[in-house]
Amino acid sequence: MLESIECHFRWSGQIKVVNLFIDNSIFRLHKIKSYWDRKSFHTTLLLPFSFIFGFFFIIRKLLYEKKIFRAEKIDLPVIVVGNITVGGTGKTSTVIWLANYLKRKGLKVGILCSGYGGNNNKYPMQITSASNPYQVGDEAVHIFKRTECVVVSCKHRIKSARFLKQNFALDVLICDDGLQHYKLMRDIEIHVVHGVKRFGNEYFLPAGPLREPIKRIKDIDLRIAKGTPKNDEYELTYKPNYLYALEAPSKIQPIAFFKDRKVLAVAGIANPEEFFEILESKGLHTVRKPFPDHHRFRSEDFSGYESLPILMTEKDAVKCKGIVGYDFWSISLEYCLPKAFGDAVLKKLEYFDYG
Repeated sequence: MLESIECHFRWSGQIKVVNLFIDNSIFRLHKIKSYWDRKSFHTTLLLPFSFIFGFFFIIRKLLYEKKIFRAEKIDLPVIVVGNITVGGTGKTSTVIWLANYLKRKGLKVGILCSGYGGNNNKYPMQITSASNPYQVGDEAVHIFKRTECVVVSCKHRIKSARFLKQNFALDVLICDDGLQHYKLMRDIEIHVVHGVKRFGNEYFLPAGPLREPIKRIKDIDLRIAKGTPKNDEYELTYKPNYLYALEAPSKIQPIAFFKDRKVLAVAGIANPEEFFEILESKGLHTVRKPFPDHHRFRSEDFSGYESLPILMTEKDAVKCKGIVGYDFWSISLEYCLPKAFGDAVLKKLEYFDYG
């Protein structure tokens, strides 16, 4: 009975009602997200919906705190990397860095992804080199490619965690997003925030970017800022390495290879302007072409640009392998966090016996 009631309160970062606002094409046309950085007349109109969102959050969290809704404990340490705002803070980059760091320390890492942007109905699904990003989600494929860890895509974190525990000899699980998925008990919480945008206008969805109240940060173990950290936050930065051709990944060129040349820069990510600025800072003359986050690319998206090199993020590149007739290149970025952050995670994991 409680399980069925909890389903009505459950969200995976966003309540369904709010999701309709954010994903609806009309909503995109109005670019309401661009108003989240400030309080305005437009955001004021959405405040009634934000009050409803906040009410559901408070009730749901209270039900977990009072153990009316019960969280499930997996017999492995669980690290959740998430945020209290919507998208574009660097969660996936943090997961990739942390997974590789823990691997270098000798730990066997399993990673849980929500599969957002995918449409696969068979869950949980283990990611392989042949996985279709339109089925399992582009972030899951990107994480697998960059970490070579056991990665599972599933909307339900509990199912993913059980699957990993039962089928693999692992030392630790990392959950990409899921800070608000209270049904899965966690041992370490890591919060990632955009260092400049921070919490925007500090309104709940859909009037603002907040998924939880700002005071929630006080309960989190470790905090990261993507650029411009404050107080006890660790800084996440990006270092452009090189470009590689999608049709032949072994074909590598320095970014300077395209310096002073006109290129088409495409980005279907939460903050596409950041990608464009990286390219332009290296002297490239970009024709900017942003797309919505998790965009499903088609050949028509690039029509008219057959003569230009087309540069994109690795997250977008995994969705363009089947498109032919264009000169696609992807930029390899190195995700950088201080060693002190990794050491802090290890220290918190010392409680667990890895045999």
